[in-house]
Amino acid sequence: MLKQIIQFFTVLYFSIILSFFTACQPTDISKKTLIGETTEFLEKGNPQAAINLLETQMDTYGQDIDILQLLAQSYLESMDPFTATVILLNAYELEPENANTLDLYLKSLKAANMDITDILLEVAQTSPASLNKEEWQQASALFENQGNTEAALNAYFEYLGTKKASKSTSPEAALKIGEYYLELKQTKEAQAWLSISANSDSIEALPAQLKLITIELQKKDWSALMKQIERIEKQFPDALASTSFADLPKIVAEKLEAKKQASLFQSKNPTTSDKAGSIQNIEDLEAYANQVAKPFLEKAEAINASPTEFNPDIEIEPADPYLSNFDTAELDEAFDQTTMATLSQIKLTSQEIEALIAEANRSVLSNDLDTAAALYREVLDDSPQRHEIWDRIAQVYFANEEYNSAESAALDAIRYQPSNIAYTINYLNIAKKTKSEIRFLSELLSASKQFTNSPEIALSLARAYDRNSRYRFKAKDYYTKFITLAPNHPQRPEAEAAISRLP
Repeated sequence: MLKQIIQFFTVLYFSIILSFFTACQPTDISKKTLIGETTEFLEKGNPQAAINLLETQMDTYGQDIDILQLLAQSYLESMDPFTATVILLNAYELEPENANTLDLYLKSLKAANMDITDILLEVAQTSPASLNKEEWQQASALFENQGNTEAALNAYFEYLGTKKASKSTSPEAALKIGEYYLELKQTKEAQAWLSISANSDSIEALPAQLKLITIELQKKDWSALMKQIERIEKQFPDALASTSFADLPKIVAEKLEAKKQASLFQSKNPTTSDKAGSIQNIEDLEAYANQVAKPFLEKAEAINASPTEFNPDIEIEPADPYLSNFDTAELDEAFDQTTMATLSQIKLTSQEIEALIAEANRSVLSNDLDTAAALYREVLDDSPQRHEIWDRIAQVYFANEEYNSAESAALDAIRYQPSNIAYTINYLNIAKKTKSEIRFLSELLSASKQFTNSPEIALSLARAYDRNSRYRFKAKDYYTKFITLAPNHPQRPEAEAAISRLP
């Protein structure tokens, strides 16, 4: 629609100019002379004189890219970016790959406060020096939406200003790059970046650690897996139990014990063939290792939905059910008719429920997400209070790109156990996909009210405000709160640098 409007004004503009030419019948001058005299006007700070001169020659040079660029530049300097945009649209359609035209077109669109999305990727490829840091981040998200992961990764590196991982890399950026490398099946590079995020105390640590588990499973490095499991249990108690890796600690422990026993057996019986070791006898564990689960907590980035107006004077109502009290009627509304009918049926035994959960977990490891969701749903139909299953099915829905179902299930998990911060972290990762930028800020604020003393959520909220130019002034308060809550936090330098940078 915007392009049609601009094209209408383009036709109108050049029709008026043509009528003016016919009436005035100016004397033609050479292109070199025209450019020289126009440039001299601009250097003297007289863009209107430059415009007047150029428009007398448009009958001759109306399709000349250099002259159109010069005319557009003159309108830009005369503080009329919209007219400059109309002229540059004509130049762009004449030569779509002209780097100078694209550069000037981008400037005029921004000066006119118009959307740059339509030409952003072309500028990134043709005139990359024209983009600033924020525009590279937007370009990365656009490439990702197109399925061009390699281009998305390179654009994100441009946004960061480096291709090297370091201690100063933010956990959010490290997680994003790790996810890109995983998508490109470059696990070595992915592991290096994911480790930065996993070793932090930020909200991104849990999804990064879960992704590292999938890498270690492929390598069958059981010792490394156990260390990873112990780190997750220490930093996010009970978080692993609400994922498809719930049985992994027990299985890895058995694997390590079998390996230990095999080693002892071989030390006592040195002539025994290596092929006879107990390590080969646990076939189910080998199958478990060979089935790589599809990562649940998919990226994120750059939400491109248009934000709604935000009034900081209006009290933000709780965005999630866990911030309110719910009676039985409200809980009933969370279930559809099929579920309510199932609840009236004969209850499953605990053994039957555990068997369903085990089968669902195996389906997840086989990437059969539809079957896994159906099995988890069967468990929830019988036992809707199983908050860990709600959280688990939310991850399955999210991995299957059923974002609305994932959000609903994540909220159910929170409803049944509101104090579990791992559930809130899972919900916030889903909300990055389902909410606009401003609504996601609201979700973070709600989580901050629920977990007042969580430095991870305070830091995430500060970063979210920092990324939003309209509300960046709020970021400093939350960076300060983060430092107050966790003065020895490894991300403190990032917060202090942001406080110094912000007005």
